[in-house]
Amino acid sequence: MGSDGREIAPIPAKLGRRFHGSMLHRCALSATGVRLSTMRYIGSKGAIVETVLDHLQQRESSGTLCDPFGGLGTIGAAARRRGYKVYSGDILHCAVAFQTIRLGFARPPTFKRLMAVGLVGAPSVERHLQSLSGREGWLVRNYARERRFYSVANARRIEACRQEIETWRARSLISEYELRALRASLIASSDRVANTAGTYYAHLKVLSAKARRAYRFELLSPAVGPIGHTRLCDASVRSAERPYTILYLDPPYNRRSYAHYYHLPETLARGETPLVRGRAGVPDRAMARSHFNSRPNAQAALEAIVATAEYHTLAFHYADDGIIDIECVRAILRARGPLAEVTLSAPGYTVTSRRRRVEHHLFLVDG
Repeated sequence: MGSDGREIAPIPAKLGRRFHGSMLHRCALSATGVRLSTMRYIGSKGAIVETVLDHLQQRESSGTLCDPFGGLGTIGAAARRRGYKVYSGDILHCAVAFQTIRLGFARPPTFKRLMAVGLVGAPSVERHLQSLSGREGWLVRNYARERRFYSVANARRIEACRQEIETWRARSLISEYELRALRASLIASSDRVANTAGTYYAHLKVLSAKARRAYRFELLSPAVGPIGHTRLCDASVRSAERPYTILYLDPPYNRRSYAHYYHLPETLARGETPLVRGRAGVPDRAMARSHFNSRPNAQAALEAIVATAEYHTLAFHYADDGIIDIECVRAILRARGPLAEVTLSAPGYTVTSRRRRVEHHLFLVDG
């Protein structure tokens, strides 16, 4: 128990060791059953996901769960494995691509239309993409030759996979969901050899040991459980679409823009080859940004969501150092119904090798 009487749930040491700074290497399976990491992501709940789901399941053992700030689908995939039907969303194409492969398929994609070019099933598609020779192109020029996000050899192989996937899309040889699955897998595979410290807002000056590894395309596989539904939309839209058994809100806590920090994965997920600028190669386009990234707008955004959504249990996950003052959060949520609170100790974001811990609050409201 904490000094104020609230329950404190620590991270299991075994899970904590998988963390690098504030970035968790989230695990999934490839289409061939090999365990691999999806992508490092700021604000990952991977280290505390099972603890969060334990608290939710104590209140609602089954039903629907809405995760409108779904990110890479870590909470959604864990909820699916526990039998919930998950409705997730995000404002980033990259996030929705990961959510789609983890929640939107009963089994690995079949890619039936690709039989027209001699590829039969997911393992065949995976082997084909692994066998491609490197190619020159947009990614190589901008992120290996002009900037050092990848080695040139790896960038050429990533570019070959990217071009092949986009050719299939242009020829209507894959469905929209299959396209998302392939793009998410491309992003996850390339992230494993990216010459970064975790985000794409900067690259390392010298190629790291990770970046010197050989790139290998691995097709991600879905989580087990009821098929869910993903959507590219604002959280306020997703939350109000229908009644949910559990509405799980995990918005951004501060002004960090995920669209900027992960601009390259977002570009790959959008299937674009834009003009880029600056040392980080940020694309020359408008960037999606959450109302929760803005101090003037965050409180009103929370009030609007909880006022319009229908749920049996509301779970609001927030950090101690968030933009919205914790006492203000408590006041907003108490107005919606009986309020319980759990404090979770979690790794915090840091750009140094020193570990940092942040208290997360899981607020639970009866609808």
